[in-house]
Amino acid sequence: MPLEVLKGASSSIASKECGSESRSSECLFEPSGTHLLLQQESSKVPLVLVVEDHPGLRDLIGTVLNDAGYGVMTAPNGEEAIRAASERVVDLLLTDRRMPGMDGTSLARIFQTQHKNAGIVVMSGSDLETLKTQTTGVHFLRKPFTSKSLLAIVAQSLAESLQGQRRALDATPPVP
Repeated sequence: MPLEVLKGASSSIASKECGSESRSSECLFEPSGTHLLLQQESSKVPLVLVVEDHPGLRDLIGTVLNDAGYGVMTAPNGEEAIRAASERVVDLLLTDRRMPGMDGTSLARIFQTQHKNAGIVVMSGSDLETLKTQTTGVHFLRKPFTSKSLLAIVAQSLAESLQGQRRALDATPPVP
């Protein structure tokens, strides 16, 4: 399904979905509720896919990340996230653990196989030690969290995934 493009957040829908009218961003919407915020100032802004079934928290996380300069794409569940990520290059998956349908750890495992260079952060209010034994290569963020801790784990995960991408490029033999 093609995305609708609204520039400058000038309509009431864009203002509601993308934030204040003073924000300089291009907003891409899908009728399913998945949307993308891209900063126009940079040609390569890290894109974070936020998957959270609670709309208020999903919007709040998206706003915090967008205000920090990240591109943000949101989805209400794992199935929508997989579909959205198939249409864009995602740098980081930030997902809730407990959601209706596919849970966040299952989504993380699928995402790891389909997007090998992306970072993954799973948010959870439950015991993180148990979660850490169930998945590898994933960061965890305990709920409730502050904006500062959210931004720190996002930056750390993106930095580590970038280092992994560089190592993979360095290991690739040059093409004759």
